[in-house]
Amino acid sequence: MKKLGIGPKTYRSVEFLLGLRNRDVAKELEPFGFTKDKLDEGWGLLADATGARLAGIADAAPSQPGLLQRIDEFENTWFPVARNVLARHYPDVGRQLFVNLVQTQGQEVVITVLTFLSRLEDMARGEEPFGADGPAARQLLAERGLTEAREAEAHALMAEARDLKSTPADPPRTAEEQAAAESALWAWYLEWSAIARVAIKSRATLRKLGFFKRRTSGPDEEPIEVADLGEPSAPEADTAELDGQPEARQLAEAATE
Repeated sequence: MKKLGIGPKTYRSVEFLLGLRNRDVAKELEPFGFTKDKLDEGWGLLADATGARLAGIADAAPSQPGLLQRIDEFENTWFPVARNVLARHYPDVGRQLFVNLVQTQGQEVVITVLTFLSRLEDMARGEEPFGADGPAARQLLAERGLTEAREAEAHALMAEARDLKSTPADPPRTAEEQAAAESALWAWYLEWSAIARVAIKSRATLRKLGFFKRRTSGPDEEPIEVADLGEPSAPEADTAELDGQPEARQLAEAATE
């Protein structure tokens, strides 16, 4: 099955938006004009860049009944299981898995579950930030019931969500239109992430926004440089990799609706 990856810049935006759900984090940007409208703008640009149709998920056609509910059931079951199993056996892996991830309600569950699935794949491959303990931790989750088959079922739900259209007449998007949507999201991210780096002094808070990653060689962290990513001139590849790997892996995956 093809995995639902998104490009590194889009993933960076997802991490940033997830961090901004924390009211204390968003509050530090208020003196610079950050409001709920600006946050909603970011989520809207993300939905556009990922081809998401949230209204289509909420009002799924009879052939796709209860899609959002099934995604929510996956989250309600496997988030607590994974969190508590890893907290006992692999606490560092568990903390990395749930950075900025909490159980949600409504349409936002698509974002959180897709991010969760992406991180599970990283964990299984032993990629950063999970490291050498990742494969063993993923195997333990499989023994507790979160098997590859269940993960594949969740990916299938994500595929259904991604394929939904708000109206049957929606025309397919051209490559130029997709590139424009991704550029608009990245421009929003560049503006507000630059402000965040100036406004926020707490390293812990910046970490919540995705500005630091673990060094491969040890426990220390290094800042993520957005300038290295440049501006998107074409739609981002679905196969882009995530944080800790070559360029694409610096941002990692996540969220269609």
